[in-house]
Amino acid sequence: MREVIEGVDPDVVLLARLFEVYPVTARLKREGHRLRLAIMIQAFEPEYYVDARRWRDFIDMCNTSGHLTGLAASRVSGIPPERVVEIAGGVGPARRHRVPSAILRLGYVGRLATLQKRALDLADALLELRRRGVPFTCVVAGTGPEEEELRRRLPDVDFRGWQTTEQLYDDVYPELDVLLHFAAWEGVPIAPREAMAHGVVPVMSRFRGIRTENHFREGVDSLTFDIGDVRAAADHVEHLHRDRDLLERLSAAARASQ
Repeated sequence: MREVIEGVDPDVVLLARLFEVYPVTARLKREGHRLRLAIMIQAFEPEYYVDARRWRDFIDMCNTSGHLTGLAASRVSGIPPERVVEIAGGVGPARRHRVPSAILRLGYVGRLATLQKRALDLADALLELRRRGVPFTCVVAGTGPEEEELRRRLPDVDFRGWQTTEQLYDDVYPELDVLLHFAAWEGVPIAPREAMAHGVVPVMSRFRGIRTENHFREGVDSLTFDIGDVRAAADHVEHLHRDRDLLERLSAAARASQ
């Protein structure tokens, strides 16, 4: 790492998810190198905040994904507030927008994990929709520790595995009407916003921080439910199935929001 940095001789080193940058840049700064260290904290994962606190005296700028992650960088990691900059992850424009479908097309994009993402709620929500007789198709893009369990419980769901951004933009988002998102907490999630750029309506949990970040407006460009309330999630999907005018209004607002 030191050889690379000295070879490039940068003015700024940007650290993103690679701890080894900390001790190398700290040593170089102690030795008088002019470099400035910028870091990124994009999620509520404790290691990021612990590492940043340990090396806070060498951090010149911290980019966080949203307001709450920015507050945590200051209050937990001890980075001076004037060195914290909140910049949400970028969302590229859609290459093609969704076209309405007779049968509601649902999707889940993200890690298939219980911790934070509550991915198993997807199975319960889809089973509730089937119990009500709501017709739908569902695509899942992502992988993780709960994939095997979800595949077992949802044999008729189209599991795509991990997808590149290009695959999501070309083959997944334009073919959805609704994106389901069950997370308990987030920074500023990218997948729902990418879906919105395509006119897909998020039906999502009111994860901790959703009101503070103000990226999703209930009843305007998205529909939300309490964390873990899969029946309420099914209520929203059923409502969109029966009220296509509402679906199209939310779709247009979602697309405009991005």
